[in-house]
This record gives sequence, C-alpha cells and structure tokens, in this order.
Amino acid sequence: MSDGRAGTADFFPARLPKRLNEESLMLEPSTLFLTLAAMREGRPMSHPRHALVQRAAKRLWDTQGRLSEEELKTFNDERLSTAELLEIISVIGWYVTSTLTNNLARTEIDPEFLYQQDDRDVAA
Repeated sequence: MSDGRAGTADFFPARLPKRLNEESLMLEPSTLFLTLAAMREGRPMSHPRHALVQRAAKRLWDTQGRLSEEELKTFNDERLSTAELLEIISVIGWYVTSTLTNNLARTEIDPEFLYQQDDRDVAA
C-alpha cells in the first residue's frame, strides 16, 4: 500500500520470488563495498537481482533503449518488468544530466566522494 511517497514497497514488488525479497537485498557494509567495486569496474554483481539490473542497464545504454522483442521478453521472464526497465532509463537520464551539469559548472567534489584513482577536482 502506498501513501504517495516512494518507499521500499514501490521498488520491491510482492511478485518477486521469496529468495529475492526486500530482506535479502539488504547488504552488509563489506558486501556493499564489494558490490559497488564490481559495479565501478564493470564486473558482474554477486547478488542475482543486482546483476540482472546491471545487465539490463548496460543493454539499455548500449542499444540506446532499442531492446529487441526477444531481449524485452527475456528480461520480463527474469522478473524485470517493462516499468522497471523504464525506471532504469530514468536513472540513466538523471545520471547523465547530473554529470553533464556538474562538469559544465566545474563542481568540486567533496574529497570523501572521490574515487581513489580520481585526483581531479571536478565531476567525472
């Protein structure tokens, strides 16, 4: 039930299999660090749901959203709905807009948010 605010129920629908429920997506700090490192390095994520979303995001980016009917059906069969694919597209759009805006504005990044290998003082 939604109260008009985005909450976990909006992002973890009841139709997910029990092994991929909200509790199983909560990560310990060390696991979260490894998951983020895998994402940044382009390696597959270890959590099945995260790996599925990662794979979908890469395909959406690589094809500029032009998934074949077969790919769309495969993602749907793997329990990633068309609505969730649209949500991934909106996150990609937000990221691109934010990055380009911060690059243009020469926004300084707080040191705690810089990647270890990134020694520049503007948004990457």
